[in-house]
Amino acid sequence: MSGEQIDPDARDYVYIQLAAILRRRIESGEYPPGRRIPSMKEAIQEFGVGDHTYHRAVAVLRDAGLIETIPHRGSFVAESAELSPLKALRGPLVRSCARLCAHAAAPPVTSPHEPS
Repeated sequence: MSGEQIDPDARDYVYIQLAAILRRRIESGEYPPGRRIPSMKEAIQEFGVGDHTYHRAVAVLRDAGLIETIPHRGSFVAESAELSPLKALRGPLVRSCARLCAHAAAPPVTSPHEPS
């Protein structure tokens, strides 16, 4: 392992720091496509994070298309992991667009005090 550490006093949330560390390891080839990333138990031992933090970090990587989770097996580096900044934003952008579309489809809200 590269000796990277989580800084609990840093501005970024701990789960974001953990996701960034795991992403760097994927990008460097330390975790090649098809290889399992550290389990929750291993991450807790190495980084001192909690299970909720680990799951949130894994969700960030999964939303970015970098990993795939197989129930009862673990999370693995995606075979087709495209490591572009745009790909990393895919999940949040899709959710934002969905909210925007839902808002645009809603009927306009009118005040009972406004003339029709």
